[in-house]
Amino acid sequence: MYALTYVLNDTGSYVLAGGVNNEYSAGMLAVIDERQPPATSPQSPGSAYVCDNCPEGLAHRYFLFYRQEHEDTALKDHAAPVGLDCSENCSDYLLRLSAMD
Repeated sequence: MYALTYVLNDTGSYVLAGGVNNEYSAGMLAVIDERQPPATSPQSPGSAYVCDNCPEGLAHRYFLFYRQEHEDTALKDHAAPVGLDCSENCSDYLLRLSAMD
């Protein structure tokens, strides 16, 4: 996790977590609904990154951001964490994402 913030809007309250998904070597953004059970990132079944003893909840939304210049190539060393900027009013549906190279 590289960034964490809280958003409240008409649909509910959410925790936004930005960082890197190691299995997919991609930046990620998880939107976690506070009303739902604890969540982990979705990983491929049998993957070394699956958490065996974690809660079984899922994020409300989960986004992966691949670096475009590495499209169709092995991405293992090219992940860029996702940063979050909520300096504007996030409750108005504005969220700035940035790659943190």
